[in-house]
Amino acid sequence: MPFGSLSADALIRVAGSVEQLSSHLLGRTLALEAQRRVGSLPLPTNFREVPGRGIEAELDGRQVLVGSPRFLVERLGTSGPPQPDGPAGLAAYVAIDAQPAGVVRFDDQLRPGVAGLMRRLAHLGVRRTVMLTGDNAANAAAIGAQAGIMQVEANLLPEDKVRRLVALQAEYAPVVMVGDGINDAPALATATVGVAMGARGTGIAAEAADIVLLVDDVAKVGEAVAIGQQMLRIAKQSIYLGLGLSFACMVAASLGYLPPVAGALLQEAIDVAVILNALRALGGHGVTAMAAPERHAAPPGAVTGLGEAPAGGRRGHPPPCTAHPTTAPTPAARSCDPRPGGGLGDMH
Repeated sequence: MPFGSLSADALIRVAGSVEQLSSHLLGRTLALEAQRRVGSLPLPTNFREVPGRGIEAELDGRQVLVGSPRFLVERLGTSGPPQPDGPAGLAAYVAIDAQPAGVVRFDDQLRPGVAGLMRRLAHLGVRRTVMLTGDNAANAAAIGAQAGIMQVEANLLPEDKVRRLVALQAEYAPVVMVGDGINDAPALATATVGVAMGARGTGIAAEAADIVLLVDDVAKVGEAVAIGQQMLRIAKQSIYLGLGLSFACMVAASLGYLPPVAGALLQEAIDVAVILNALRALGGHGVTAMAAPERHAAPPGAVTGLGEAPAGGRRGHPPPCTAHPTTAPTPAARSCDPRPGGGLGDMH
């Protein structure tokens, strides 16, 4: 919704034009919506992106800011844009030539399969789930409840996410971070294992991650955890089997029950048996399909405490942790009533 005499399409055109150079998913969504509404867009100049806050650029000779209320307060040195009542949600506040010009709000849509992923992770041994997001607290809490996430931490900047991950690492040891935006890159690099959603994510996130999922399917996170647990279980079986049989053969040989030639042949048989057992990891046995995908409204970013499955878990250790994105913005960004809280700038 514009403030003053500016039309809704004019507001979308200004915000979408400067967001063309943004690395944020919501920025690209806004640019696409602006192109759909008004056609071709001019390119901004003197573009600068501040991760976790917003962007500033020049467009048609005017200085434009797009981001969170906090970002506009920092840049304008005022009390910030109007804060009307209304439902919480993702929003990008716009200022033109140091004056608040309007707000663009986004509809959230939960990534298909997130609720099923939560159930899958619980089946795999998850004991704690935590959402880390730059969105406002009210919206994040509602989304976390819909997605089945136990704990929600909102209004976080990229450096705040890193601090939380460090704390989780101290509590849970291994931490897996799953993200797709520029804001997630520091946390992806900090985590024990970083997983980037590469199909729609940013190149920076992919560079910072250890694993890149080439399909936009959050269900693959559950598959990766299940495969990892299965491989660890098979590896331990092979180690214990090989060492146990070799030790038994050495005891038999030392007591004179096993001649050298028979011992050598038996050792080769043990090696082959261990190799064949290890090859079971290639078959994908034990990796089950996820539950049917579900859709709700939700914000991006979640951290999940992942405990290893009982069959292959580490005894005496807390579960590791995982963070993952939970939402995909709907293609149509819409202008509507402004409101306080999170926004596009919080997600930059």
